Amino acid sequence: MSTPVEQIKDRLNIVDFIAGYLKLEKTGINYKGRCPFHNEKTPSFFVSPSRQTYHCFGCHRGGDIFSFLQEIEGLDFPEALNRLAEQAGVTVKKINPREVNEKEKIFKILAVATEYFITALDRHQPARDYLLGRGLSTETIKIWRLGFAPAGWQNLTEHLKAKGFSAAELVQAGLALTSQPNANNPHGRLYDRFRHRLIFPLADGQGRIVGFSGRIFDSPATQPVEEAKYINSPATLVYDKSRILYGFDRAKDALRRSGTAILVEGQMDLLLSHQVGLTNTVATSGTALSQGHLEIISRLAHKLIMAFDADPAGEAAARKAVDLALGQGLEVNIARLPAGADPADLILKDPAKWQQEIQASKHVVDFYLASLMAREKDRRLLGRAIRQEVYPYIKQLAYHIDRAHFIAKIADMLNLPETEIWSDYHEASSPTPSSPPPAEPAPTRDRSSKIIERLFGLIWLWSEQAKKSPAVYLEKFKKMFTAENWEQEKTAHESRREQIIMPLEMEYTDSSAGRLADEIDILLTELAIESLKADLVQTRQALAQAEKAGRDDDLDKLVKKCQTITQNINKLKS
Repeated sequence: MSTPVEQIKDRLNIVDFIAGYLKLEKTGINYKGRCPFHNEKTPSFFVSPSRQTYHCFGCHRGGDIFSFLQEIEGLDFPEALNRLAEQAGVTVKKINPREVNEKEKIFKILAVATEYFITALDRHQPARDYLLGRGLSTETIKIWRLGFAPAGWQNLTEHLKAKGFSAAELVQAGLALTSQPNANNPHGRLYDRFRHRLIFPLADGQGRIVGFSGRIFDSPATQPVEEAKYINSPATLVYDKSRILYGFDRAKDALRRSGTAILVEGQMDLLLSHQVGLTNTVATSGTALSQGHLEIISRLAHKLIMAFDADPAGEAAARKAVDLALGQGLEVNIARLPAGADPADLILKDPAKWQQEIQASKHVVDFYLASLMAREKDRRLLGRAIRQEVYPYIKQLAYHIDRAHFIAKIADMLNLPETEIWSDYHEASSPTPSSPPPAEPAPTRDRSSKIIERLFGLIWLWSEQAKKSPAVYLEKFKKMFTAENWEQEKTAHESRREQIIMPLEMEYTDSSAGRLADEIDILLTELAIESLKADLVQTRQALAQAEKAGRDDDLDKLVKKCQTITQNINKLKS
């Protein structure tokens, strides 16, 4: 009889499971995406459906569906086993029935608290009226499990204690606080963290409640309370504010489909955005955008549209967020909101206008260039402002072609040659005045370089599978280089052996050594053709120069050489 682990692996496909966390694209017989475990711009994370494994060639993490869930959610093996067993419909016996998992206990307490807050909202009409007055539908209130924490010091704690939870568990879950001990209460007094507040439950990627955000509620019958407008759950075993995005659990499918995330600041902004159909919206929910938030977004989306409040605080938050997002390799757009408005205000007033602003969002560089042009009419001062405020964003762009695009645009704006702008950009971006500017844009690898790298990888892979020395193929390969060039190529590629061979291992899963040998022969032929093509280009250039100089004696030789090279290329192709 198969074990629970084997049953789970039989029932769950690792590709479908991992696709719930990051965007995967098919490549050959495998799938690839950007690694969720480290920051990268070029995808190096491969998933093999035939082996039911994954491997990252950047950080070298790898394993099966169990190790992935443990890494991505921070679980131990028993937790991962129970989670996957539930998803696969497999029964797993308790490893130790006396052990109570602390995290599961907290999840249970938070689930009970959520129901308590929901019931309290149903009974508190002023709070419901406030939410409805802000434009939320009864359906939205229900779907997002919004609630209310009544005024009073121990409403929730008494309810949870009646359900069998201890004072220590309530504190551990972030729902209660303990006052300072005194003569009357030597152990301190237990009281509710959330009092007289609208409650927004915070969920993890699986939809489980991990904490709450509470907004102070002032009904007409009460006086304003001198407390923070919002308070959130503290850090717990299940809640890390730097890794929880409000709405991510409901937005992740839309993020994966669209490849774009809309980022707002508050819960009301998010709820109304989802309500009008922009379900790829997520929110930071009262905390600064972190690297952890962006790592979560970049698993599923390549583009981020920021729609922060149109006030100085919102603009400052947007600038910090842009730096982080560009560093994560995301394409960043900014939606310009009317002065003084936040997304919730705009959606409530004109839902169509909100959707138009999102569609009309500009790339961050275009956005700040337009802002500077509107602000600074003197061309010389405009150039200085661009140098200070825009060059840093251009420097962080992932692709040289994007940098070239914006440098050309700035040159046109300032009516200056592109070479001058490039020179100024390099000078501003250089860490030291003496550092020579890099060439822009950097050339891409030619076809020969790609073939050479692939050949080294396939020869090594063939040697491992056939259990034979690679010398037979390396000798053929070596003949295509000068002695000096061969040693340089061999040394350079051997230093990257694992990075080169492992994607090929994924690509040629279950392939025979014979198939690898065929591929090597084909690539050796293609490399020879590429070499002849390079010779043909040089010979034609020499022919044109001889013709221009009137060297008739050379013309005949060069024409014949071109014909010979062409014949050899055709022979190899056939």
